[in-house]
Amino acid sequence: MMVEMKAKAEHAGEVSKVLVDLGRESKAEGGCELYEFVVSAKDATRFRLFERWSDKGSFDAHATSPHLQRSLKVLGPLLVEPLQMSRWDIVA
Repeated sequence: MMVEMKAKAEHAGEVSKVLVDLGRESKAEGGCELYEFVVSAKDATRFRLFERWSDKGSFDAHATSPHLQRSLKVLGPLLVEPLQMSRWDIVA
């Protein structure tokens, strides 16, 4: 899973903190194999989040977890536009 988001300039620090906290909780979930977020070297308001789950059940549990739902609610007003999520499969 890859998630892309653009923070409002005045909220970039808050977005980063929410993602760090979300990462800590997500990494503790069963089936979480990868959770990393990066910020653009050219634009500190652009974030990408990379997640990998061991199976669909683990991802589904994460998608409905209270900490993710809480984080999404907090992130909403801090972003320029709704976050973009896309699923990617590993090729090699």
